[in-house]
Parts: sequence; structure tokens; C-alpha cells
Amino acid sequence: MTERRDFLGIAALASVAMLEGSEAASAANPPGTKDAKAEAPIKKAPDKNSSPEKVQEHGPIHEESFGDYHLLGKPDPTANLFGEVRPKDWKSTKQLLETSLRATAPGGDPIHDWLKTFDTGFDGRTTDVVVKAAGQPNVSKYEPQLYEILLRSAGVLLDRCLRYRNDMERYEISGVSAGIGYLTFLKLKPLQRNFLAKSNLADLAQIAKTTNARASQKYAEVWFQDYEVQAKQIEAAGDATEAGAAEVKDNFLTSLLEKQFNIQTDAQLAQFTRLLQPGSSSNFAERYLRLLSMLTEDLADVYYKLYSASKGIQQVLGLNQVTVGLDTPIAVDIPLFQTAAAVKTWVDQIVPSQGNQRTPDIVDALVLWNRAVIRTLETAAQYESEFTVSIPLNQPWHPGNATMLSAADMNAAFATATPTGSVSFTLPNTCLPIAVGQSNIRVVGLGLSVEHSQDDASPLQYTTNFPHTPSNPAVAVGQTPAPSQEPTPQQIGAAQQYESIRLARLNATITTPAQTKQGGGSYSRPKVFLSNVRIQGGGGGDLEPILSYDPACRGLNPFGAWTIAFDPTAVAFFQANAPIPINWVTGLILHLRLRGTLN
Repeated sequence: MTERRDFLGIAALASVAMLEGSEAASAANPPGTKDAKAEAPIKKAPDKNSSPEKVQEHGPIHEESFGDYHLLGKPDPTANLFGEVRPKDWKSTKQLLETSLRATAPGGDPIHDWLKTFDTGFDGRTTDVVVKAAGQPNVSKYEPQLYEILLRSAGVLLDRCLRYRNDMERYEISGVSAGIGYLTFLKLKPLQRNFLAKSNLADLAQIAKTTNARASQKYAEVWFQDYEVQAKQIEAAGDATEAGAAEVKDNFLTSLLEKQFNIQTDAQLAQFTRLLQPGSSSNFAERYLRLLSMLTEDLADVYYKLYSASKGIQQVLGLNQVTVGLDTPIAVDIPLFQTAAAVKTWVDQIVPSQGNQRTPDIVDALVLWNRAVIRTLETAAQYESEFTVSIPLNQPWHPGNATMLSAADMNAAFATATPTGSVSFTLPNTCLPIAVGQSNIRVVGLGLSVEHSQDDASPLQYTTNFPHTPSNPAVAVGQTPAPSQEPTPQQIGAAQQYESIRLARLNATITTPAQTKQGGGSYSRPKVFLSNVRIQGGGGGDLEPILSYDPACRGLNPFGAWTIAFDPTAVAFFQANAPIPINWVTGLILHLRLRGTLN
């Protein structure tokens, strides 16, 4: 219809020109006179030598390459998403997105604060956590000598941190992609609205209607009756009416399309609000921040544990270097990071970057450090031994045949009118009966035995001091002898005192030696409480002590000053009507469960 309208418009303009020429001829020849040319127009014969005008021919259509559609290409200056530059990596994409949204969306648009969540990447987040953790006063809150437990516990937390990284980076990609979608929406909607508005042909229909109406009027002004002119007049009037109807229709259709466009736009904007709804699965920023709080807790705890473990490994085992992978040596010591640059320097030593394809973060470095140290310790543990050494404290033992507790010490603790119940002694590094590597010997368990008499380790001894059985008086032949007097009350009493002692139990509190810190200084471990320490009395005494594997004694360096304190108010035995006398303690044996490499 448009082509027909254009053709008719051109024809109408040509007819108007012809009518205007007729009006000029009428003025030169008033009515009543005849113009021979008007009555019989002379037609000029075509020139036999002339040829029709040739139509210009076009060559074949070729596909253009448009070679700028790649990361290094130049964006179109009149139609681009991020301005005159095109991002070449994810970090610059986030920065350009923020800049473009500030220029496109109003300042109060909630998308700005929502997208700020993803400004700092996972690497920056974890670096901040570690630097803040290193600056805390309780950075050494874990016991360094419990490094084996710390390494295993940190390994579990690091596995969680790796899962956090996968989830957080997925939420970041989804969130930034949603921001790119929102920016694309903001930039495309005006273009679509303009396309919709400018595709309205009502203005062209208005021109056609006006032109055709004028042509119809000119045809009506012709003074003579000519059927051809009347037909032209009718056709021009019809075209004017058609153009008017097309104008009304185009305006109406455009208004409907604009309403549809506005409704669809509002629907899309309503869908965008799901990104801002707390608790929504589409609120990637909220889900990212939830994982960030968990990551902060776990990663900070990982740093505390591994920092302490690194000090304990150096202190106990003298291990200063391990190997990552196959051939990369790294230091065992984990420093107190003060800046992000210090973190990056340490990370680069463990996990060197490989261009843009691998940019490691602190989590990568801690995982590899932890695994390398565990692997080294497991390799060394293949040749370690674990054994129990029983050390008598008040009899000659170590070289020089000196006792660790003298008779005066034992008397002051257990035999005076006001016994202290406490003994102190020093365990030298020459007290062990086997040759071990003094640098890595450590306690894994602790026990105590209490002696009472020479009968502790054997059944009741019938010595010369044991009450004899009285002889029965002789009787005459034919008389019945009196019943046997065995055991006599004296024999029963002598045996019962051993039975009472055998059933006795003691409580003891042990203060272990002060431990040396890595790099200098010392500290004290918490005391170890041993309950149910049995007195080795009579024939039923336990020769093997019950060992405590309390964490307070694990990994302990055994050499140094010890203190053992008994609690006399907590001792009891079966059906006792009085507390066990503390003077029953005549000897002490310290049992150490040790682990180390034998020389």
C-alpha cells in the first residue's frame, strides 16, 4: 500500500502541474475561442536513433567481516555498553559496569549499593581476613606443640574455604551478570521506544492526505467537463481519505504498541526487584555476604591454628623447610602478615602465578602449605617409636645414681605431722634409659604410681614377722584334739591392712615443665589432673598404671621442673570410716608415654 501511495502521490503532483498549465492557457484564450493545439495536440514521434536509458546495475552482495567484535576490538562510539573502551578482564568489567551504571541509572537506584558487594574479589576478601587475624592479640591462642591436631583441624576448615570460594565466585558472576543485564536493559529500552515511535507513518499519511486533497480540489476547479479529469479527481479524493484513515490507524496502533511496551518494561523492572529481596534465591549479593561471614570465621581460625602449628613444628621437630609439589622448597614459618603486599609475597613463594590463567590467593597457599607439612610429618613418622618409660622418683635412676626426690623431700610431703602432700623435682635430659633424639622427643601420655611397701609388687609375703599359728595343746590318746586355730585373729589383721591399702585411690595434680617458645621465651601448660591413682598395696596392686592422654600433656617436652600435689581429702577406700593416711605413700613412679626417633 505504501508503494501504491507513493506512486499516486507522484501522479497527483504531475496532474496538478498539468492543471496549472491549463489555467495559464485559459487566461490567454478566453472562452469562445478555440486553440488548435488544445483541440488537437501534436504528438512528437520518437526518435528512431534514440535508445532507452540504461538502468545502473549493482554488483553481487558480499558479507562484511565487522572485525571489531572481540575483546581487543574498538566499540562503536555511538552504540556501546561501557563507553569508549571494552573490558579485557573480569576486574575491569566490574569497574566499567559501575561507572556506566552511575552515568545511566539515577543515584538513588538500589542497584548501586547491591553491586558494591562484588567490588572486592575473593582474593581481596581473604587477604583482608588474614591481615586482620594476624593483628589480633590472641593470634597465638592455640598450643603450638599440639601441631598434629591443629594441622588436621585446619585441613577440615580449608576444605570448607575452598567450597566457599566456588560458591562465592559463582554468586559474584551471577550478580555482576545481572548488573550487566540491567545496564543493557537501561540502554536498549530508549532505543526500542524510539524505534517504536519513529516507525509510525502517520506523518507521511498526513502529507499524502494533504497532497491528494489539494489535487482533488484542483481537479474540481477545471471549467470543462472531462471524464478523465473527473476520474483523477475521484481517485485523488479517495487517496486523501485513505491516507487520513491510515494516519488515524497508525496513531492508534502506535499508542497500543507503546502501552504494550510500557507494560513489558514494568514487568521486566518488577522481575529485577527479586535481586534485591532479602532471602530470595536470586539475591546473589545477600547469599555472597552470608558466605563471607562464614569464610571470615573459618579462615581466621585456620590462620590462628596454622600460625601456632608452624611454631610448634619448628620448636619440637626442628623442621624449618618443606617441599611443595615436587621441587619447590618453602619455609615452615608462617609470618605475622601486616599488609596485603606481605600476603602476596608469601603466596607467590608457595604458588607462583602463571599469567592470567592462574592467580593464586591466600587460601591456595595455606592449603598447599598444610598439605606439604602433613606429608613431611607423615614421612618422618614412619621411623618414630612410641614407648612408655617408668621413672622412679625416690630411688637411684639416672647417671650418677642420684635420686630426684630425697628422703627429706618424701618425709616433708608424707611423713611429718603436717604433710604437704606435694613434691617437686627436676627431670634431666639424661634420665631416659634409651638413646633418643632429644630435639623431637615428646610426651603423648602421662601416668603415676604410688608405692606403699615391699609387698606392693607381689602377693602377701609370709616372712618372719608374719603372726604364727599357735600350736594346739596335746591330748591323750583316744581324745579328740581341739579345732585348728588358723587363721588366727592376728593373721587376719595382718592381711587386712594390705587389702585396705590395695583398695585405696588417690587424686593428683601434676604441674609440667615450662615450655620454650619458638624464637625465645617460655610459657606454662595447664596442669594435668590424674584421678584414681591406685596405691600398689598388697598382692592385688596394679603393676601397669592408667595413662592419661589429656591434651595438656600431649606434645610436651618432658625435661625440666615437675610438681606433683596429692589431695588427701579425696582419697578413700572400700568401707573406710576414716581417710587414708597420707603417710601410706612411701614411693612415687612417674610414667611417661613418649614418641620420638631412636638414635
